[in-house]
Amino acid sequence: MGSAYNVIDSDGHVLEPLNLWENYIDRAFRDRAPRLFIDEDGKQRLRIDGKKIWRPQGTWHTRRDRRP
Repeated sequence: MGSAYNVIDSDGHVLEPLNLWENYIDRAFRDRAPRLFIDEDGKQRLRIDGKKIWRPQGTWHTRRDRRP
């Protein structure tokens, strides 16, 4: 019989409310706040300070992760 382990999940994530930036950022910065939008290709993207974050969800890699 195997050993019993007490496990604590330390990789839990906090999910912010969808309206976080719209409702809680200081009015002076609302025009620069992060916003989700649907791109020309129909995919959901993020825009921060007016700049489109172009990478699709789930494809963030560091230089170390890239393969030749």
